[in-house]
Amino acid sequence: MKYKTSLILLIPLLIVSLSSCNSAAKNLSDDSDFIPDDYIDYGSEGLTFSLNSDKTSYYVASYNMSLTQTHVSIPETYNGLTVTAIGDGTNSVFKGSTEETNYLQVVQIPTSVTTINDYSFSGCYSLKEISIPSSVTTIGNYAFNECTALSKVTLRSGLISIGNYAFNKCVNLSSVNFPSSLTSIGDYAFNQCSALTEVKLNEGLTSLGEYS
Repeated sequence: MKYKTSLILLIPLLIVSLSSCNSAAKNLSDDSDFIPDDYIDYGSEGLTFSLNSDKTSYYVASYNMSLTQTHVSIPETYNGLTVTAIGDGTNSVFKGSTEETNYLQVVQIPTSVTTINDYSFSGCYSLKEISIPSSVTTIGNYAFNECTALSKVTLRSGLISIGNYAFNKCVNLSSVNFPSSLTSIGDYAFNQCSALTEVKLNEGLTSLGEYS
């Protein structure tokens, strides 16, 4: 069968590519075990926003990591315009100074967001779980790098690409699902994910980076 042939071809690549990760490949059902929680508005205290280059929408620019709140919600709109991205691709929005001073555990992402830019959550040591809405098509390079408390990631149909080192050193990440829309996983995307024991593959995956 076509599916079985594709899966057999992908498994050797996955063994080589998932550096320091233990994986068990299973068939993906987008609506099976990874239905994300509904968006909950916890409030947006501590978030700041900047205009995108088109001047018609905003991106999340920063978050005050000194706050002790554990949950924050990114709003769909700010100043009457849509919030479409997290970060500007140059710095982490949610990086704490040390692991001991990180409190933020959950970030709610609305369906207005289409891009999680490079480094957006890099160094958010206390982040425990993240649910990516179906509106997001791109997760950038180093987007969740060194999110050492992150244990569950929910990826929804609509996602097309995961960047290089996107989940690098997420040492507590134990489960990831690949939606059928996903076509590309970058180099070292899941490098040093020592707790990763379950990976759900999909037929649509056409590019698997080195040591992903």
